[in-house]
Amino acid sequence: MFGKVDKPSRRWPLLALALVLLFNLTGAQSLYSLAVGNRTVAVAFAGNAPYGPAEPMAQALGLGFVAYRTGVYVSLGGRVEWFPYANSAAEAGSTGKAWRREGEPWLPVRGLASAFGLEYRQVGSIYVLGLRPARLLAVRKSSSDALSRVVLRFDRDVQVRLLSATPPTFALIGVVEAGENGGYELSPAGYGLRLTLPPVPGPLRLFYSANEAVLEWGERKFNPRVVLDPGHGGADAGIAVGGVREKDVTLNLAQRVAEGLKARNLDVRLTRSDDRNPTLPERARQATFAQVFVSLHAASGKNLVAYTYPDERGLAFLDKGRQLLPKTPAPRREVLGRFVAEPDASARLSKEIAGALANRALVPLEAQGPYFVLSQAGGAAVLLEVGMDEAASPERRKQIAEALTEAILRYLDVPLEEPVPANPTAPGGGGNSR
Repeated sequence: MFGKVDKPSRRWPLLALALVLLFNLTGAQSLYSLAVGNRTVAVAFAGNAPYGPAEPMAQALGLGFVAYRTGVYVSLGGRVEWFPYANSAAEAGSTGKAWRREGEPWLPVRGLASAFGLEYRQVGSIYVLGLRPARLLAVRKSSSDALSRVVLRFDRDVQVRLLSATPPTFALIGVVEAGENGGYELSPAGYGLRLTLPPVPGPLRLFYSANEAVLEWGERKFNPRVVLDPGHGGADAGIAVGGVREKDVTLNLAQRVAEGLKARNLDVRLTRSDDRNPTLPERARQATFAQVFVSLHAASGKNLVAYTYPDERGLAFLDKGRQLLPKTPAPRREVLGRFVAEPDASARLSKEIAGALANRALVPLEAQGPYFVLSQAGGAAVLLEVGMDEAASPERRKQIAEALTEAILRYLDVPLEEPVPANPTAPGGGGNSR
């Protein structure tokens, strides 16, 4: 066992390795080629943009890869990117979409590098693509009577593969240094680090969150996840009315709703819990594995509008999940089904929200809008826009939070027991919402 391995510059310089492989190629290569990971593949051009074959590139980098009739999913740890197919090579080159070339999916080399923070260079006619070296920062262990968990924290998203179940052995792809090992066995390997755990009872589960991989075993009760997305933040304050800023209103509402839901023991996440402004892709990604996603915004006036995505067939995660469900073996189908909502899920949540608001004399409207933040949702997803004339009032804000809490509980079939109160001392509950 050990806590540190050689630094990346001494042991596994991916970029240098790729270049060495490339310059040793024979004259049989084409004019342009791509050194990706530890192999070389062909390059084709859509317009002036270099493209590589999707599956070989994903395999060489250890990325997750699934191709469908409408596009390609690629994943690196907890990060999932969707590349829809372009209708032509010209469109692919100008938009960065996937390209169906001779019936096979090809991906933009620059787009793939940008999506996952990969090392990308061009040396003459040679393109080089590789994983940036990653570091294992921390290993956290927790256990209860029925459930045990090991959380691996990295300095970037990392792909983890199960190599063997007995004993549990994992490949940490691209990880070349460890700050600690948590008492487990770590050893260097050509792909990064190999992690070995002691034997565990029952099957292991692997899942991801941002910059983390979670290894879990034992009995786990399913707990619905709700993600609340307070709009704006940081330098982007949104609109302001009478000194009350949109970014403060949305955060205050989210905190109030979160408190009410956590009182029912739900798994509640906020896309931001302070004054920062996550990117739209960061916000959207958090919706992927949530049963409920509500994005909160404000506008001038009194209207409250609940928006749903106009065409669920365009939702990337739902499209993928609904294609997988009929082909998934029964033991796994139940798990997948938790993250793939039925077609009318968002509309049902919207109606629950509208009804709960109307019961508090807040007149809601229902509409549709192609908002990107809703586009990656796997469950019911609604963007709620509240009128600042209503939201600026602490009492009205309290009622809006009550309505949202009640609507989410009703949608999830969680018993209300009695009218759901919002805590009047919730964070930011002062007169100006700051």
